[in-house]
Amino acid sequence: MYCQPDLQSGFSRDLFVAWCGNPKNSIILTNRTSPRSLARWLIDHPDNKTVTMEVRRRIRLEGQELEEYMRRKQEAKTEEKKSLKQ
Repeated sequence: MYCQPDLQSGFSRDLFVAWCGNPKNSIILTNRTSPRSLARWLIDHPDNKTVTMEVRRRIRLEGQELEEYMRRKQEAKTEEKKSLKQ
């Protein structure tokens, strides 16, 4: 499995998120990193022990949330059709 060395996405990012919460864990970067990446930030700030980042996950909608999403999607289609007819 390919891991991106910049920790920007994929398996490497998931591992970083899973491991960084435990102060006993260490991160060893073995490749050069790109500018403005998480890995570059870690290299540039070796004394900073706190990393603030936003983690987004996709989840499947179920039940009432799914019904609400489908209703809004249908309403948007209806509105689009109305605006095209005018």
